[in-house]
Amino acid sequence: MLSAGLSTLLYSVCLGTIKEEFAMSAVLAGALSTITLIGQALGGIIAGYLADRIGRPKVLAGSVSLVTLAGLIISFMHNETTFAIFRFMAGMGMGACYYLSVIFVGEFYETKVRATKGAVVTSFWNAGYVIVCLMSAYMLEPLGWRWLFRISALPIIVAIWMFFNLEEAPAQQETQAIKRKAKGKNEYSVLFSKPEYIKKVIVWIASRIFYMFGYYAAITWLPNFVQTQVGLSLKSAGWFTAVNYMAMLIGTIIGGYVSDKLGRKKSYIIVSILLGLMAPVVAFKTNVNNIFFIMLIWGFLYGFPTGSSATFMGESWPDDIRGTAVGLTYNLGRIGSWISPILVGFLVDRGSAPMGIASVGIGYVLSALILVPFVKEKEYDMSKNAEA
Repeated sequence: MLSAGLSTLLYSVCLGTIKEEFAMSAVLAGALSTITLIGQALGGIIAGYLADRIGRPKVLAGSVSLVTLAGLIISFMHNETTFAIFRFMAGMGMGACYYLSVIFVGEFYETKVRATKGAVVTSFWNAGYVIVCLMSAYMLEPLGWRWLFRISALPIIVAIWMFFNLEEAPAQQETQAIKRKAKGKNEYSVLFSKPEYIKKVIVWIASRIFYMFGYYAAITWLPNFVQTQVGLSLKSAGWFTAVNYMAMLIGTIIGGYVSDKLGRKKSYIIVSILLGLMAPVVAFKTNVNNIFFIMLIWGFLYGFPTGSSATFMGESWPDDIRGTAVGLTYNLGRIGSWISPILVGFLVDRGSAPMGIASVGIGYVLSALILVPFVKEKEYDMSKNAEA
């Protein structure tokens, strides 16, 4: 989680210096972000299927290794083409980290505490954001963006440890044993064998498209927005963006806890509507006098849905196809994330950056409302293997 968080935000906080060095337009800079997100989609879909086939731990260790090694190689690139190729590879590694980590941990815990445990794991992604913001404040100017990418490759040590030490949850070990006896069983054939499964696939993809639109519009352009539109120095922008992501970390953990107490769907809908109302405030009312409080409130609300989203999705599917189903729906939903960085970049080039940031809220609201009539919560217990 930490390595994926570092890699996700690193490009955003270094965007200004990378853009200047390569003489890129804002649209091209946004397109490089979109290339990363396309890699995430492909990597996430493949990883979900492999996680059901060969196990969660091996796939997670491989994903972290790919993220860190690709990031290290990027630090030596000197043109947009090679930069794009290895950002795509880093994206493939990132694609599995969030949802698969939460599913893996959730399979060890009972339903009443599962979202809270998953939220704690997710918070390490947010911790990566905070670290990157502080690195940008103190290290970007003296060291340059290349050294930030090299430093962010250090979690490869954790990936090596994961490969040799992580084990499957008991329920998943039982499921894997059953699969080995039932030769030739294909998870995709099971996933598309029932009308109710197909309906859930469509609804979850649509919801994730809107969710990813809002999430990645802010992730890609908020650091740049704080610096250029509010008029802060690089160091001050780094600090205030760090405040935003620290609040996001807290919001993520509390979001998981509230989800366990209030319900996945209800808490997600309430906070998504609040995000829809808050986005225009961030876009049009932020100034040097109120930025601390606005970043604090926005970060808390922004992190809240991530505390339960992966758990919510995981509980929609039985154990034997969970990785495949969530991997497919979550990552096809990344289509929304492909659109938003370029769209906001288009608005930035035309002097309408606040309109781009304001569009974040629309995505969140639609992502929640589309779930209301179609998706049940806590449909399957992730700590028990699938019924025959």
